Amino acid sequence: MSTREGATAPLLTVFSDGTLALNETTSDLEAGPFLGRFEHMRSLLGSSLEAGIEAEPSLALGGAGPFDHVLPASLAMLPVSGDLAPYGWRIGPGEGTRWRASHDAAVARLDAARLAFFGYEGPLSFVRLGPVSLASSVFTSSGELALADSGLVRELPALIAEGIGTEAALLAERVSGARPRVMLDERGALKAVEGRVRTASGYRFHPAIGRTALTDLFAACVSAMQERGLDGEHVTLAVDSRVGIVRAALDAGVRSIALDPLSRDLAAVGGAWEALGEARERGVDVRFLATAGAVEATMRHVLGAWHELGYSLKEARGLAYAVTRRRAADPAREQGPAAYVRASDMDEIMHAAPGYAERVSD
Repeated sequence: MSTREGATAPLLTVFSDGTLALNETTSDLEAGPFLGRFEHMRSLLGSSLEAGIEAEPSLALGGAGPFDHVLPASLAMLPVSGDLAPYGWRIGPGEGTRWRASHDAAVARLDAARLAFFGYEGPLSFVRLGPVSLASSVFTSSGELALADSGLVRELPALIAEGIGTEAALLAERVSGARPRVMLDERGALKAVEGRVRTASGYRFHPAIGRTALTDLFAACVSAMQERGLDGEHVTLAVDSRVGIVRAALDAGVRSIALDPLSRDLAAVGGAWEALGEARERGVDVRFLATAGAVEATMRHVLGAWHELGYSLKEARGLAYAVTRRRAADPAREQGPAAYVRASDMDEIMHAAPGYAERVSD
């Protein structure tokens, strides 16, 4: 099984799912909602944990205030206008005060990164919604979800790429040693794929997105990101663990994929695992999102699956793991504390990493 060409792959990489909620008793409140969190993130993942274990920090969202969530953060840098309406975030004519405030919060995050990651060199990530999840979560000026506007849905990959490209460039300016990378979160796409997203009236459902359309949207994102200077290795697509969605992502040409190996079609070895094995042999970066409280079980399951696929433990070197709490299918409603990783969750994965590294190093 191939690994990164021209370099020795780490035994494993511990990365962030892009969230971290600190307790109100921490110095986070004194330093500000972003700076204190980023400083804590750097202390956790700002350097290699030990020999053979790499770490990737993030500009984590933590639910501190109305703009510190994945949906407003995903909208803040888009080259469109909009506002926060009574029914939710909308895009369309007119820029409201809440939209401008969300953009200001995005700039404040980048300014906090300049201080928290001063002198840092290495990958620095952030999480944003992909086109399907965004279309299922944001409204147009008509009051209907963007998912109902096929023209807008086709435009979303380019709009998302432009917004993320702008944010990545600003991050690189502020943290000169950083290599920006983004995780496009499409773990909420399954409802749209299966036709289970309700219309604004609540009486009907939006038509299901077929696999071909899903692949086309993912491919458009990959292409648009490359045009903005973000190569495939710097863009991770997080998807639901359904074999059809996994294959749609891989057929779209993604070079980095993240999923939960204990859920859905990855819970047992089958077509989804075979697709991942084939993809990794082609050099795709495979990343796993372990649910908090199940990190060690996740790592055992992954190694067991690789063994069933006919690979040795050594061939499981170079995989990446993060701990996550985000499991709900509606990003627009994920504003409670249950959606954000805690410091204790990070401790769980860092305690499990050495044992995993020892197993794959033999």
